[in-house]
Amino acid sequence: MDLLAIETALSLAPMDGFETRVDDKGRITLPAQWLSFYMHDLKETSVWVTSLDGEVIRIYPDSAWQINRIKMSADPEIRGAWQKMQRMAQYYGERTTLTAAGKVMIKKELRDDLQIVSKKIVGVGNDGVIHVYKEEAFKAQLAEYKQTAKAMVDTLTTKGLL
Repeated sequence: MDLLAIETALSLAPMDGFETRVDDKGRITLPAQWLSFYMHDLKETSVWVTSLDGEVIRIYPDSAWQINRIKMSADPEIRGAWQKMQRMAQYYGERTTLTAAGKVMIKKELRDDLQIVSKKIVGVGNDGVIHVYKEEAFKAQLAEYKQTAKAMVDTLTTKGLL
């Protein structure tokens, strides 16, 4: 697929959130709609699992991670910031294979720092990338959003939100 085709496919990713746990082997199981999106729609079984901030796990289809690398490296204004962010991504991340059962490995350093083994986690999609949060962090974020939700909805409605 070319860059535009990949970006278009990523924009059609599932939007469903999900809850799961990290098993004792350090894996999470993706829901069927995400498994189907990665394996059938994108035809990818290779995913890059990392964190860019040490707080949120990001599961990228390999093609999306490669797009990041190309775009971020090409922009001289952000190249330095991107190189620093890549250090974090490399420390916490690794390319892994999505199994037919939808299991994805989370690197030990990331699991240990987040202390998430056997704990409930929440995943949400964002343009083909799954963002995974500790449950309590996700709930705190939602509570914060609720404080300004009405104003945000009003603003977005004036910009065309249906």
